[in-house]
Amino acid sequence: MTNLVYIEMSFHFEISNSEWFGGKGSVGYTSQKLGGVSFEKISNLGCESIQKIINETAELMKVDPADVKLISKEQFDIEMDEPEEDCAEDYEDWQEV
Repeated sequence: MTNLVYIEMSFHFEISNSEWFGGKGSVGYTSQKLGGVSFEKISNLGCESIQKIINETAELMKVDPADVKLISKEQFDIEMDEPEEDCAEDYEDWQEV
């Protein structure tokens, strides 16, 4: 990977029935960011890789993978009632410290 390009991927999820969000019958939202993703990883990203990320999220949230739904960033922002923060802005702040 070249240091001239930095690629970040985000996955946004709707989670049902997790104790994190109130237990059975609840719905909550979370996201996962992968920073420094290589072009090779992006080109190899397929259904199997995405299912692995869903399974890992389900394990973290202690729910069945069927309770984890991949959603768009736009839907995530609507449900969260605010846009997701851009970590790049935070990075600039770190540089000043």
